[in-house]
Amino acid sequence: TYYTQLLFRVSYFQWTEESWRGLDEKSNERAYVACSFHIANPGNWVFTPFIPRESANILYINVLYNTRSCDQYHDPKSCKETFNLYVKQYEQKVNDVDKETFNKTISTWSSVSVLTKDTSAVISETTQSVALLPSTKYVRFGFEENGVCVSLLTITVYYVVCDATVAKFTKYPETVTSNSREEMVKVTGKCVANAVPTQSEAPTGFCTSSGRWNHLIGECACKPGFTINAFKEEEKCVGKRFSLLCCFLGSQLTSLHPIRFSWYTFHVLSLS
Repeated sequence: TYYTQLLFRVSYFQWTEESWRGLDEKSNERAYVACSFHIANPGNWVFTPFIPRESANILYINVLYNTRSCDQYHDPKSCKETFNLYVKQYEQKVNDVDKETFNKTISTWSSVSVLTKDTSAVISETTQSVALLPSTKYVRFGFEENGVCVSLLTITVYYVVCDATVAKFTKYPETVTSNSREEMVKVTGKCVANAVPTQSEAPTGFCTSSGRWNHLIGECACKPGFTINAFKEEEKCVGKRFSLLCCFLGSQLTSLHPIRFSWYTFHVLSLS
């Protein structure tokens, strides 16, 4: 699984930057905070930088955050306990989050989720997914608050791949997951060196949205004259080693035939 830690930047729409003690309780981390309960009908946004698509078909965003309950404030002019997560996909970088142009383009942002406080935890956490369009080159996420007191603590954006692996003497390459969490990606495997399929069709595997290989169909086996590299517990086919113990059953040695096998050379004795 491949992860990209997002360095969070901000367009200042009434959000401020503060420090907080990280989850390891040793390092100081940046947080972005908004708390405008004293203003009637606020609408404040904060945005991520442009995030390159790379090879992703679906992006995940993990958010750690804190919100305060409205009953903690006396006579608030506006108070909510939720805030909104939006996304926008771009074919090229366009500066459309400055104050002059954002109001004109706000309708082009798509809602991802309404985030609320997890009452069972000190810090709330959510992971949301966004399927990417074929033409998308960059993605930006935006957070909107309308009167909630919220601290955005950690933002992580990532996509998932099935790691390259070898199973049943078959190599499966690193594979990016599908743009649907319900679909698997079918991949044709390739036999390791000195191995061949045991059936008429090449082995296949399925890369799941969780980043795991599943439903491996078919397998490969070592060619004649090759064996499993059991000593190193690797799925490789190597040339066989022979330890030749010779003894003379008669008094006459009739022939000596050198035979080359892979990169090993051994001698076979024919005794009469």
